[in-house]
Amino acid sequence: MTNCKYCKIENNLIYEDNIMLAFLKEKPCTSGHIIIVPKEHFTIMEQVPNEIIGKMFDFSNILSGILFEVMQIQGTNIIINNGFEQDVPHFSINILPRTEKDDLNFNFKPLKFKDDQIDVIMHNIKKGLKGKEKAIEEKKPKLIDNKKSSWIEKTFIRIP
Repeated sequence: MTNCKYCKIENNLIYEDNIMLAFLKEKPCTSGHIIIVPKEHFTIMEQVPNEIIGKMFDFSNILSGILFEVMQIQGTNIIINNGFEQDVPHFSINILPRTEKDDLNFNFKPLKFKDDQIDVIMHNIKKGLKGKEKAIEEKKPKLIDNKKSSWIEKTFIRIP
């Protein structure tokens, strides 16, 4: 898309390959706020091929670990804006480094549901999952034996 801000990004690049790029956000929510986008224009996550999504999430995990090391943060929030209220209509993964005194909060008011409303929502989601078991099964992650893992695996996966 020719008028997409993320398709034309050139500033603050910290990583680029043939599939994705990562950059520091110009007006960050927290210090070190990183955005990862696919190079090809996709508006929402459902349009992005699974191989690209997988690589982007793996890279998010690596970058999150690096932020822990180089910025001495207490945590990260990984946020996906998927459609509603996207400031740029291009799929992105935001990594927000967090510290105790960063003044960023996600205090949402919890909704109150009656049991029958929860049952209807649960039923509809389970109905939507029917027939998708094979696709879900194919995507099962490889489990790592904590006792046999190398330090590098533990670093990138952050096994305590």
